[in-house]
Formats: sequence, C-alpha cells, structure tokens
Amino acid sequence: MTIRLTGLLCLLALLLGVASAQAQTPPPDAIGFVYLRLEDDAVMLERTAVQPGRLKPQRGLAHLLRPGLYYEATGPDGAVLWEGWIADPRDHAGEWATEDGRLHALPERPGAAALVVRVPAGPDVRGLRLFAAEPVRDAAGKQTVVRRLLGAVPLSF
Repeated sequence: MTIRLTGLLCLLALLLGVASAQAQTPPPDAIGFVYLRLEDDAVMLERTAVQPGRLKPQRGLAHLLRPGLYYEATGPDGAVLWEGWIADPRDHAGEWATEDGRLHALPERPGAAALVVRVPAGPDVRGLRLFAAEPVRDAAGKQTVVRRLLGAVPLSF
C-alpha cells in the first residue's frame, strides 16, 4: 500500500512538473503591432511591438472592395505573407462645438494620422506595404476600388 501511494505521489509530482513547464513556455504564435504615421500620403514607421497570440484572417473578400487602407506583410523575397484592411483614419469627419453649442465641421480632410496594423510576428515578415484603396467607376459605371501605393517600411520582429 505504501509503495503504491509513493508511486502515485511521484507520478502526480511528475505530471504537475510537466504541466507547469508547459504553462511557462511562450506560445509559438505572436502578433506584431506596427505603429505607423501617415503624413500627406507618406508612410513612416514609428515603432513595433510583439504580443503573444494568433491573428485571425479577415473573413471573405468584401474588404478588398471598399475604400480605406489595404496593407500587405511581405517576406524576404517580397511575397505577400499576410494582408488586411482598415478604415482610413483620415476619412473620419471631425467637428467641434462653439460656446453657443453649434457644431462646425472640419473644412478638409486632415493630412496626418496615426494608425496601428496587426500582422503575424516572425522572422519571415520583413516588410509592410500600405495602399490607399480608392473608389473609382469603371467604363460601365460600376464602382470598383483601385489601390495606390502609399509606401513601404521594413520590419523585423
């Protein structure tokens, strides 16, 4: 009976040790946060940060057909490893209230904006290309989106 109890306790201690070692191992997947600044259609990298986690790809292809900012994470050979879309922060209408409570709209689109995009972090991700997805009408009058390259920045995680 004592031998069985000792054996059971040793097995339990071994299992707990393996479980705690696995809990301390960082996850193999990581998310790279890329902080960018847009100024008059020029892209500047401010900084990057990495957090554990796994990115979920955007569902469907609807994001490819709407205006905003489209981005591609690229590998060492320039191949696209990840793509995504975000709303252009410069497109948000701004307004302010005067002392009498009346609202006034900003007269024009701001030229500068800060934004953050998320890409898988890893040694294969070497760059980020940012595009303005702009609506245009084709010859038949159907609305489509054309991408215009705003810039590319090197990345290393």
